[in-house]
Amino acid sequence: MSDLSSPLAVVAHDAGATNLILGWLKNQPNLTVRTCLQGPAMALWSSSFPNWKNESLSEALDGAAMLLSGSGWASGLEHEARRMARSLGVFSIGVIDHWINYRERFIRNGEEVLPDELFVADEDAQAEAVRCFPNLPVVLLPNRYLEGLIDQINALSSDPNERPGSHILYVLEPIRQPWGNNEEPGEFQALDFFLERVGALGLGHAPEVRLRSHPSDPPEIRFMGESLSRTQSDDRYV
Repeated sequence: MSDLSSPLAVVAHDAGATNLILGWLKNQPNLTVRTCLQGPAMALWSSSFPNWKNESLSEALDGAAMLLSGSGWASGLEHEARRMARSLGVFSIGVIDHWINYRERFIRNGEEVLPDELFVADEDAQAEAVRCFPNLPVVLLPNRYLEGLIDQINALSSDPNERPGSHILYVLEPIRQPWGNNEEPGEFQALDFFLERVGALGLGHAPEVRLRSHPSDPPEIRFMGESLSRTQSDDRYV
Protein backbone atom coordinates (compact mmCIF):
# COMPACT_ATOMS: atom_id res chain seq x y z
CA MET A 1 0.00 0.00 0.00
CA SER A 2 1.35 3.40 -0.98
CA ASP A 3 2.02 5.64 2.04
CA LEU A 4 -0.93 7.83 2.98
CA SER A 5 -0.63 10.75 5.36
CA SER A 6 -2.99 11.89 8.12
CA PRO A 7 -5.30 13.66 8.19
CA LEU A 8 -6.48 12.13 4.90
CA ALA A 9 -9.43 13.78 3.18
CA VAL A 10 -11.51 11.25 1.22
CA VAL A 11 -13.91 12.73 -1.32
CA ALA A 12 -16.04 10.43 -3.47
CA HIS A 13 -19.42 10.05 -5.14
CA ASP A 14 -19.48 7.02 -7.45
CA ALA A 15 -19.41 3.41 -6.26
CA GLY A 16 -16.38 2.15 -8.21
CA ALA A 17 -13.68 4.34 -6.70
CA THR A 18 -15.35 4.19 -3.29
CA ASN A 19 -15.13 0.40 -3.19
CA LEU A 20 -11.45 0.55 -4.10
CA ILE A 21 -10.76 3.18 -1.44
CA LEU A 22 -12.62 1.19 1.20
CA GLY A 23 -10.55 -1.89 0.38
CA TRP A 24 -7.35 0.08 0.84
CA LEU A 25 -8.35 1.87 4.05
CA LYS A 26 -10.06 -0.89 6.05
CA ASN A 27 -6.75 -2.14 7.41
CA GLN A 28 -5.29 1.29 8.14
CA PRO A 29 -6.31 1.75 11.83
CA ASN A 30 -3.74 4.47 12.52
CA LEU A 31 -4.88 6.67 9.65
CA THR A 32 -7.06 9.67 10.48
CA VAL A 33 -9.69 10.02 7.75
CA ARG A 34 -12.06 12.88 7.02
CA THR A 35 -14.85 12.17 4.58
CA CYS A 36 -16.90 14.30 2.23
CA LEU A 37 -19.15 11.87 0.39
CA GLN A 38 -22.23 12.05 -1.81
CA GLY A 39 -24.42 9.61 -3.73
CA PRO A 40 -23.68 5.85 -3.65
CA ALA A 41 -20.44 6.46 -1.75
CA MET A 42 -22.39 7.33 1.41
CA ALA A 43 -24.17 3.98 1.70
CA LEU A 44 -21.01 2.03 0.89
CA TRP A 45 -19.02 3.90 3.51
CA SER A 46 -21.73 3.37 6.13
CA SER A 47 -21.61 -0.39 5.58
CA SER A 48 -17.88 -0.44 6.44
CA PHE A 49 -17.67 2.41 8.95
CA PRO A 50 -21.06 2.74 10.70
CA ASN A 51 -19.97 5.62 12.95
CA TRP A 52 -18.43 7.78 10.26
CA LYS A 53 -19.05 11.52 10.07
CA ASN A 54 -19.68 13.29 6.78
CA GLU A 55 -18.15 16.74 6.53
CA SER A 56 -18.32 19.61 4.09
CA LEU A 57 -15.60 19.86 1.48
CA SER A 58 -13.95 22.79 3.22
CA GLU A 59 -14.02 20.97 6.58
CA ALA A 60 -12.52 17.80 5.13
CA LEU A 61 -9.67 19.68 3.44
CA ASP A 62 -8.95 22.16 6.24
CA GLY A 63 -5.55 21.10 7.60
CA ALA A 64 -5.56 17.86 5.57
CA ALA A 65 -2.19 16.38 4.66
CA MET A 66 -3.51 14.62 1.57
CA LEU A 67 -6.62 14.26 -0.61
CA LEU A 68 -7.82 10.91 -1.98
CA SER A 69 -10.65 11.37 -4.47
CA GLY A 70 -12.63 9.37 -7.00
CA SER A 71 -12.94 10.22 -10.69
CA GLY A 72 -16.58 9.50 -11.48
CA TRP A 73 -18.90 11.09 -14.02
CA ALA A 74 -21.99 11.61 -11.88
CA SER A 75 -20.84 14.55 -9.79
CA GLY A 76 -18.64 17.64 -9.77
CA LEU A 77 -17.74 17.08 -6.11
CA GLU A 78 -14.42 15.33 -6.74
CA HIS A 79 -13.39 17.91 -9.34
CA GLU A 80 -14.09 20.71 -6.89
CA ALA A 81 -12.12 18.86 -4.21
CA ARG A 82 -9.05 18.64 -6.46
CA ARG A 83 -9.37 22.30 -7.38
CA MET A 84 -9.62 23.30 -3.72
CA ALA A 85 -6.73 21.02 -2.75
CA ARG A 86 -4.56 22.68 -5.38
CA SER A 87 -5.35 26.14 -4.01
CA LEU A 88 -4.55 24.97 -0.46
CA GLY A 89 -1.33 23.19 -1.41
CA VAL A 90 -2.73 19.79 -0.38
CA PHE A 91 -1.21 16.77 -2.17
CA SER A 92 -3.94 15.21 -4.32
CA ILE A 93 -4.41 11.59 -5.39
CA GLY A 94 -7.04 10.58 -7.93
CA VAL A 95 -8.47 7.05 -8.05
CA ILE A 96 -9.33 5.62 -11.48
CA ASP A 97 -11.57 2.54 -11.48
CA HIS A 98 -12.43 2.32 -15.20
CA TRP A 99 -10.55 1.82 -18.47
CA ILE A 100 -11.94 4.62 -20.67
CA ASN A 101 -12.26 8.41 -20.93
CA TYR A 102 -9.41 9.08 -18.52
CA ARG A 103 -8.69 12.71 -19.37
CA GLU A 104 -12.38 13.63 -19.56
CA ARG A 105 -12.84 12.48 -15.97
CA PHE A 106 -10.77 15.39 -14.77
CA ILE A 107 -12.53 18.10 -16.83
CA ARG A 108 -15.63 20.05 -15.84
CA ASN A 109 -16.97 22.99 -17.86
CA GLY A 110 -13.78 23.09 -19.90
CA GLU A 111 -11.52 23.23 -16.84
CA GLU A 112 -9.00 20.43 -16.32
CA VAL A 113 -7.79 19.83 -12.78
CA LEU A 114 -5.39 16.90 -12.50
CA PRO A 115 -4.27 15.32 -9.22
CA ASP A 116 -0.61 15.06 -8.25
CA GLU A 117 -0.72 11.25 -8.44
CA LEU A 118 -3.02 8.50 -9.69
CA PHE A 119 -4.01 5.22 -8.02
CA VAL A 120 -5.18 2.30 -10.18
CA ALA A 121 -6.01 -1.31 -9.34
CA ASP A 122 -5.02 -3.36 -12.41
CA GLU A 123 -2.30 -3.42 -15.04
CA ASP A 124 -4.59 -2.41 -17.92
CA ALA A 125 -5.66 0.71 -16.06
CA GLN A 126 -2.04 1.43 -15.21
CA ALA A 127 -0.99 1.23 -18.87
CA GLU A 128 -3.83 3.50 -19.99
CA ALA A 129 -3.15 6.02 -17.21
CA VAL A 130 0.54 6.18 -18.13
CA ARG A 131 -0.41 6.72 -21.77
CA CYS A 132 -2.90 9.49 -21.01
CA PHE A 133 -0.89 11.19 -18.27
CA PRO A 134 2.82 10.64 -18.99
CA ASN A 135 3.83 13.36 -16.52
CA LEU A 136 1.88 12.00 -13.56
CA PRO A 137 3.05 9.23 -11.18
CA VAL A 138 0.75 6.21 -11.53
CA VAL A 139 0.68 3.79 -8.59
CA LEU A 140 -0.64 0.24 -9.08
CA LEU A 141 -2.27 -1.13 -5.91
CA PRO A 142 -3.95 -4.47 -5.18
CA ASN A 143 -7.69 -4.56 -5.81
CA ARG A 144 -8.75 -5.43 -2.27
CA TYR A 145 -12.42 -5.04 -3.18
CA LEU A 146 -12.18 -7.69 -5.90
CA GLU A 147 -10.10 -9.93 -3.66
CA GLY A 148 -12.84 -9.74 -1.03
CA LEU A 149 -15.51 -10.75 -3.53
CA ILE A 150 -13.43 -13.72 -4.65
CA ASP A 151 -12.99 -14.82 -1.04
CA GLN A 152 -16.76 -14.67 -0.53
CA ILE A 153 -17.38 -16.76 -3.65
CA ASN A 154 -14.78 -19.34 -2.64
CA ALA A 155 -16.36 -19.62 0.80
CA LEU A 156 -19.74 -20.61 -0.64
CA SER A 157 -20.50 -24.31 -0.68
CA SER A 158 -21.47 -25.70 -4.07
CA ASP A 159 -23.46 -28.74 -5.12
CA PRO A 160 -20.98 -31.23 -6.63
CA ASN A 161 -23.79 -32.64 -8.78
CA GLU A 162 -24.67 -29.30 -10.32
CA ARG A 163 -23.54 -28.84 -13.91
CA PRO A 164 -20.88 -26.09 -14.11
CA GLY A 165 -22.02 -23.03 -15.96
CA SER A 166 -25.75 -23.50 -15.37
CA HIS A 167 -25.91 -20.14 -13.59
CA ILE A 168 -24.75 -16.77 -14.93
CA LEU A 169 -24.20 -13.58 -12.95
CA TYR A 170 -24.87 -10.55 -15.17
CA VAL A 171 -23.46 -7.35 -13.66
CA LEU A 172 -25.40 -4.29 -14.79
CA GLU A 173 -23.79 -0.95 -15.63
CA PRO A 174 -26.07 2.15 -15.63
CA ILE A 175 -25.46 3.35 -19.20
CA ARG A 176 -28.36 5.77 -19.28
CA GLN A 177 -27.69 7.26 -22.71
CA PRO A 178 -29.27 5.64 -25.79
CA TRP A 179 -27.01 3.93 -28.32
CA GLY A 180 -27.32 4.51 -32.06
CA ASN A 181 -30.86 5.13 -33.32
CA ASN A 182 -32.44 3.16 -30.50
CA GLU A 183 -34.16 5.31 -27.85
CA GLU A 184 -33.63 2.66 -25.18
CA PRO A 185 -30.71 3.22 -22.75
CA GLY A 186 -27.53 1.36 -23.68
CA GLU A 187 -27.71 -0.73 -20.50
CA PHE A 188 -30.91 -2.42 -21.68
CA GLN A 189 -29.80 -2.73 -25.28
CA ALA A 190 -26.77 -4.66 -24.03
CA LEU A 191 -28.96 -6.87 -21.84
CA ASP A 192 -31.29 -7.62 -24.77
CA PHE A 193 -28.29 -8.52 -26.93
CA PHE A 194 -26.94 -10.85 -24.24
CA LEU A 195 -30.25 -12.64 -23.62
CA GLU A 196 -30.84 -13.15 -27.33
CA ARG A 197 -27.43 -14.81 -27.74
CA VAL A 198 -26.81 -16.52 -24.41
CA GLY A 199 -27.49 -19.88 -26.05
CA ALA A 200 -24.30 -19.50 -28.06
CA LEU A 201 -22.31 -19.93 -24.84
CA GLY A 202 -23.16 -23.63 -24.79
CA LEU A 203 -24.36 -23.66 -21.17
CA GLY A 204 -27.38 -25.89 -21.63
CA HIS A 205 -31.02 -25.43 -22.59
CA ALA A 206 -31.99 -22.61 -20.21
CA PRO A 207 -29.26 -21.36 -17.88
CA GLU A 208 -30.41 -19.18 -15.04
CA VAL A 209 -29.31 -15.55 -15.33
CA ARG A 210 -29.07 -13.51 -12.16
CA LEU A 211 -29.06 -9.73 -12.62
CA ARG A 212 -26.84 -7.76 -10.23
CA SER A 213 -27.80 -4.11 -10.00
CA HIS A 214 -25.29 -1.30 -9.87
CA PRO A 215 -24.98 0.46 -6.47
CA SER A 216 -25.97 3.77 -8.08
CA ASP A 217 -29.31 2.42 -9.32
CA PRO A 218 -32.31 3.80 -7.38
CA PRO A 219 -34.21 1.19 -5.32
CA GLU A 220 -37.27 1.18 -7.57
CA ILE A 221 -35.34 -0.17 -10.57
CA ARG A 222 -32.87 -2.44 -8.82
CA PHE A 223 -32.69 -6.05 -9.92
CA MET A 224 -30.85 -7.37 -6.86
CA GLY A 225 -31.63 -11.05 -6.43
CA GLU A 226 -33.81 -11.23 -9.56
CA SER A 227 -33.34 -14.21 -11.81
CA LEU A 228 -34.64 -15.14 -15.25
CA SER A 229 -34.05 -17.83 -17.79
CA ARG A 230 -33.31 -16.99 -21.39
CA THR A 231 -36.68 -18.47 -22.39
CA GLN A 232 -38.62 -15.91 -20.37
CA SER A 233 -40.12 -12.79 -21.85
CA ASP A 234 -38.46 -9.38 -21.82
CA ASP A 235 -41.03 -7.88 -19.45
CA ARG A 236 -39.37 -9.80 -16.60
CA TYR A 237 -36.69 -7.14 -16.37
CA VAL A 238 -38.49 -4.01 -17.64
